[in-house]
Amino acid sequence: MVHEGIQSALIIEDDADWDVMLKSQLVEFARGSRYILGSPAPTHSPYGDNWDILWFGHCGAINRMKEDHKAYVIQNDPTVIPVHLRIFPSRRPNMTPPALHGNNTRVIFSPQRALCTASYAISLRGAQKLLYDQAMTDRGVVIDRGISNLCSKDSQALCIAPYPAMFGSFRAPGNASRDSDIADKASKVRKVGNTEMIAHPVRLNLDRFLAGERSFKSQWPKDTLMPEVELAMELPRGRQEYLTKDQFLDVY
Repeated sequence: MVHEGIQSALIIEDDADWDVMLKSQLVEFARGSRYILGSPAPTHSPYGDNWDILWFGHCGAINRMKEDHKAYVIQNDPTVIPVHLRIFPSRRPNMTPPALHGNNTRVIFSPQRALCTASYAISLRGAQKLLYDQAMTDRGVVIDRGISNLCSKDSQALCIAPYPAMFGSFRAPGNASRDSDIADKASKVRKVGNTEMIAHPVRLNLDRFLAGERSFKSQWPKDTLMPEVELAMELPRGRQEYLTKDQFLDVY
């Protein structure tokens, strides 16, 4: 990107998966990112101007609970899995302010910390910052922690993330050793595939796409708001919130 002057890029890991409603999700994400960046009428990107990283797919993100900050809140979203199905409990944002309540609420915010890189978009300026930080200083670490450090409170990078994430890792049926190059799971065999944190995964609905069907199943039909969705349906419109640090409880 830096060498060729490419203005932005979307990076997706080869085992990533996403909801069949991704296009509609991204419309709401764009509204939220523009609000957070203060770009109601962007000139370059539907996601707002001057962003560095849009962290669409992660395995947990922490919000800035000790600071006043903006958030874009989407409640009763059928693509959001309920709290009891969410993994990575230590990497959840503080959702104690009343404006963030809801078992099927997605929040768009500027993360203070996150991990994993199922998918992220990066601007040219963000790529320049990341390359400098990881290659020209003593702060070089594994890529997800490098991006997290770049998005931290002490950084000048402008990063936006959703929670829950909009991309997750697909776990195929068969030997679980295929899940990761760094984990030894050779003794485990998975009978049914799944996708972390995604309600209506594309990979688990490919048979329906191939059959030309118009509705797509939830992984957890008894737990999500809708057991099936159709691509033509509209997702709930989010709202702008300004959260003050005194609204956050210490225990969550």
